[in-house]
Amino acid sequence: MIYIILASIFAGIGSYILRKGDLINFISGLIHLNFSNFKYFNYTIAGIILNLIAIFLWQSSFKSNLNFSISLSIYESLTLVTGVIISLVLEKNHLGSNFYFGTFLIISGIIIISKNIIN
Repeated sequence: MIYIILASIFAGIGSYILRKGDLINFISGLIHLNFSNFKYFNYTIAGIILNLIAIFLWQSSFKSNLNFSISLSIYESLTLVTGVIISLVLEKNHLGSNFYFGTFLIISGIIIISKNIIN
């Protein structure tokens, strides 16, 4: 269970940092082997590394006795919460109606998945 919690935290932080970087220019730089005009290189690399750590932790969590649907529900919920907390604290964003509607849809999906497992 601790791997799932850590994976969601790493994925939330890594996604935030990756969003600060520029993934399209990074891929273009890999193709052309030219990173001279790429000013967000560190953000992009750090975000990719944190997301790879999250993938590793998620794969390691399959050794636990939790059901896949419950594990996925915990992971998605905590990743959402981590992203919201980072957005509120670091960017001082205000949450709009689209966020609430999207959160409602995600939580509804998690509840449906969890109820299907229990039954």
